[in-house]
Amino acid sequence: MRNKPMRIFEITNPKLKSQIMRAIDNMPDDAPEVDNILQYIKGTLHQDNLDKFLEQSDIKYRITDARAYNFFKTSLENLKLPLEQKINMLVLMKDRKNLISKDVFISNNEGSMLEDNGGIGEKLKNNKVFQALSSPIWSFTIGGQGGMGPGELFLALFSGGSLQANKKGKDAQGGDVNIDGWAVEVKSGGVVSTHKGKYVIVDSLNSELKSLASQAGLTEKYPKFAILLNSRKKGSGTSFESGWLPLFFKLYTDERGEAESLNVFSQYMKRLYEGISQDIIADMFENLGSSKATALLAPYIFNECQKAYKWNSVFVAGPNLSYCNLVTFEELPSGLRYTVKLKRGQDSNATADGYMVVSYGEEAPTGDQDNQINLSLDDIKDNTRQLKKGTERYPKKDINARNKEEPTRNIKAERNRLEAEIDDQFLQKLQDPDNPFTQAWRKYRGDKVAAKEEMLTLIKAGKTDKELAQDLENNIYETEILRIKKLIG
Repeated sequence: MRNKPMRIFEITNPKLKSQIMRAIDNMPDDAPEVDNILQYIKGTLHQDNLDKFLEQSDIKYRITDARAYNFFKTSLENLKLPLEQKINMLVLMKDRKNLISKDVFISNNEGSMLEDNGGIGEKLKNNKVFQALSSPIWSFTIGGQGGMGPGELFLALFSGGSLQANKKGKDAQGGDVNIDGWAVEVKSGGVVSTHKGKYVIVDSLNSELKSLASQAGLTEKYPKFAILLNSRKKGSGTSFESGWLPLFFKLYTDERGEAESLNVFSQYMKRLYEGISQDIIADMFENLGSSKATALLAPYIFNECQKAYKWNSVFVAGPNLSYCNLVTFEELPSGLRYTVKLKRGQDSNATADGYMVVSYGEEAPTGDQDNQINLSLDDIKDNTRQLKKGTERYPKKDINARNKEEPTRNIKAERNRLEAEIDDQFLQKLQDPDNPFTQAWRKYRGDKVAAKEEMLTLIKAGKTDKELAQDLENNIYETEILRIKKLIG
C-alpha cells in the first residue's frame, strides 16, 4: 500500500488519463489564478509525449521545410524549462488572438515584434519558453539557394501563416510566408531585383563607359580620373551617388554636351533596367553624384520586383526582433537602409544585375557607394592636388605661386587643404630641437590631443614660435597648480 498520494504524471492507464483530460478541458481556463495550475496538469499528463502533441498541432504542416521544423522541435525539446510551460506555449499558439495579425503586413510600418505594433499577444510574450526561443528562432537561417533568412521561421510559427511550399514554375506562389492569403517576402540585408533569373550585364556596361572615357580623351586630360577609373582600391567602386560613374557623366557632358551625355546614360539605364521610363532616367541624370539619384530609382526596382515575384509586402528583419514592413516604396520607415549595386564581379547571386539591397536598423547593407573616394569635379580637374583615401599622390602646390586663372575651388576641399597645411607646419616645428616651441612641447605632460588642437588654432592665427611656447608654458603652469591643489585638498 502507498504511503503517499499518486502524482499525476505517474498515471499510466490511458483510459484514466483521457477521462482526466476531458474533465480539465471542460473547466474554464481563462482565469489567471487557475490558468497555470491547469496548464501544469495538462503538461504533466503529456510529459512523455511532447512529440505526439506537436504531431497533433498544425505546426508541421505550416513549416514545410524539414530542417526548419526539426530546428524548432529540437530547440523545444532541449530547452531546460518545465514541460508545462512548453505545452502552454503550444496551446497559446493554437489561438490566433495570441499571434501576429495580418494587419501588421498590410501597410508601411516599423517597430519590434515584442512591442504592441508587433502583434504578439501578451500571454505568448509572457511565456518563458517563447522568451527563451524567440531570438534563436528569429536568427535561424538556412544557407544556399532555396534556403531561409532571419525572421522567416519566426513569422511562419507565430503568425499562424505557412512557409510557401510552391515557389517554382508557372503557378509559383509569391513571398516566403503566406499569412491569410497575404504573401510576405522576408529580407535581411537581402536582394530586391527587377525580374526573376540571373541577368549578367552591368560589368560589361561599366567597361563600355570606361572605353568611352578613353575615346573622349578624359583619361588623358584628367590623370586623377584615369587613376580612379582603373583603381581596385576600396572606395573606387561603382555607384550613382559617388565614385567614378557620376564623374564620368559630368566630364563627358563638358566634352560632348549634355544631350549626348544624357543619351549615353539613357542607353546604360535601359539596358540595365528594361522598361524604365525616360522621366526617371532624366531626373536621375540631373542628380548623379547625390543620394537622390538612388532614391529616384529605388521605387522602380521595388515595384518591378513586386510584379515579378508576386508578393504583397516586403518584411525586412533587423537585429533583436526589430523590423519594418513595406507595401510601397513611399513614406519609408526611418530605420530602412537601401543601396543599389552596380558591380557583379565575383558575385554568384542568381539574380538580375542592378539589384537593390535592403536592411533595417543597425545592419546596413553593403553597397559600392559605401566608403567612396569623395572627389569633386574641381578635384578631378585640378591635376596638382592629392587624391583622398590613400590613393596615388601628386606634388603639393606652391601656395605662393597661385594661378589667377585657376577654377573656383570647392569650399570644403579648400578648407581641408588649409587644415592639412597647418598640420604640416605643426609637425615641421617639432622636427627642430632648437625651436622654443619644440622644447616647451616636450615638457608638456597634459592632454596633448587638446593641446595640439589649441596650437593648430594659434598657428592658423599667425602666432610666432616664441608665442606658441609661451602659451604652452602657461598651460604647464596652470596644470601644475591644479595638480598641487588636488593633492592639498
